[in-house]
Amino acid sequence: MNVKSTYVMLCCMLPFWVKSQPMEEYNTKVREVIVICKTHFDIGYTHRVNDVVNYYQTEMIDRAFKVMDASGDLPKEQQFAWTLPGWVLSKTMEDWKGQTPERRQKLDNKLKSGQIVPHALPFTMISDFCGLEEMARGLNFSSALCRKYNLPLSHSGKMTDEPSHTGALATVLAHAGVKFLHIGCNWPSGFVKTPGLFWWEGPDGSRVLTLYSASYGTNCAVCPKGWQGPNDPMMGVNLMPAKDWPYAVWPAILVTGDNSGPPTAERIKELFQEIKEKMPDVNVHMGTMDDFYEALMKDNPQLPVVKSAMPDTWIHGIMSDPGGVRLSREVHPLISSAEVLNTQLGVWGVPVASVSKDIATAYEKMALYGEHTWGGSKSVKAYGEAFEKLPADEYKDLEASWEDKTGYIRDASDIVQGITQSNLYSLATNVTCKKNSFVVYNPLPWKRREW
Repeated sequence: MNVKSTYVMLCCMLPFWVKSQPMEEYNTKVREVIVICKTHFDIGYTHRVNDVVNYYQTEMIDRAFKVMDASGDLPKEQQFAWTLPGWVLSKTMEDWKGQTPERRQKLDNKLKSGQIVPHALPFTMISDFCGLEEMARGLNFSSALCRKYNLPLSHSGKMTDEPSHTGALATVLAHAGVKFLHIGCNWPSGFVKTPGLFWWEGPDGSRVLTLYSASYGTNCAVCPKGWQGPNDPMMGVNLMPAKDWPYAVWPAILVTGDNSGPPTAERIKELFQEIKEKMPDVNVHMGTMDDFYEALMKDNPQLPVVKSAMPDTWIHGIMSDPGGVRLSREVHPLISSAEVLNTQLGVWGVPVASVSKDIATAYEKMALYGEHTWGGSKSVKAYGEAFEKLPADEYKDLEASWEDKTGYIRDASDIVQGITQSNLYSLATNVTCKKNSFVVYNPLPWKRREW
């Protein structure tokens, strides 16, 4: 067979060969894709705590402004919007020495226009360790911002990295008006097998809609490919929905890596172009987690119910700080007693100053101690004698980051101890009693018989 006849035969076979190639399949059930852009925030991992807050207030938010401005010529539904946790955004929005009037005005404008979006949660918390009160008070940062700017309160939240949470979290969120929670895992820590999208029911029967992903978001379009959790049927590709997703609306949750800031405007544009070409009949637009919840609920979906707590595989940070944990266990009952006694003293006519701001600061410090980041990112891979031979420069920053972490609960303890001592002094000096007697305050709501 000569070359010419071989060429003719190959050309004749080409249509059959092309036909035999499997066509790329897309989810035909999905009619709407809501694109939600986030960054994973670590409070003290890539930077020391004070440095990372300043980084949020300057370089990171300035880069976000550039992405927003660069997308200004795109159709409205493709213009970049960035979702941030309440505490992080609160710190970014606050006035600080060095803030410029231009940045201040831009922050206000972008928040009012919906291009900066606060979600309900303050940051990722180790909910198995946190008390109910700091979990609830952690929602104040987002709600205070929304009220200040006359914006609707956020009804959704997201936590990333921490793969496991207490069932009480569902109860706290549901009673606070949070309707949707996305949990995106740090997959090497061991993610929990769930139905993916489900009603998470707390101990009292209250529920929050929960989407559980084996990776940071519902895809790996803006983070390293190796970060995708294995065998997760709820993971999509770029903005495309997961093939087995059974609902009409898909949340394309894009999450960039640890404190890395927003994706580029070019990348967002590429992703929109790709899905428009591959799924031209689908309504694809930038949005929020609230948008997803509302769109999903319109179809009244039948969802599985999960009533269990999740076994925590992220608890090693807490286990590394027994001194801080001891302080935390002491502070939790003491802070509520201090607040109650201060209120009672006022009711009884004893002149006392309000402690509400100090109590709020203490709870903020307690919540930050329960935030999921435990130490800096630099690992020291030496142990025993090998470690002792290392120069101090090799580990001083890592040890300092541990001190930053324990410093939160030390500060909270100092605040609460100060309030307690002041309260008890005011009580003792205003109670009529015999000389050399003891004044005992019982913070419990029932009488103690053994006294």
